[in-house]
Amino acid sequence: MIAFRVMDMFSCRSMGAITKSVKALDHDATVRVDIARHWVEIESGWAQASELSDAIGQAGFTPEPVRPAIPKISFAGDVDVFLPID
Repeated sequence: MIAFRVMDMFSCRSMGAITKSVKALDHDATVRVDIARHWVEIESGWAQASELSDAIGQAGFTPEPVRPAIPKISFAGDVDVFLPID
């Protein structure tokens, strides 16, 4: 999944324009838009983030790439680690 923050997206018309532009690049892409958060998530089988950003830009918007959150790993209790000895 590739995510963008698009601060100049305010309406359903904006959402449609972005979706149409991304689908023109990759017709199999899944596009999810949250207008209230100015957030666009795209799942593409082959398109790179730069290509998707360009497609949103061609629709007249200014996408800002968003880095995906890295999940935190938490351990419950002690952890035993066995290291091989040469």
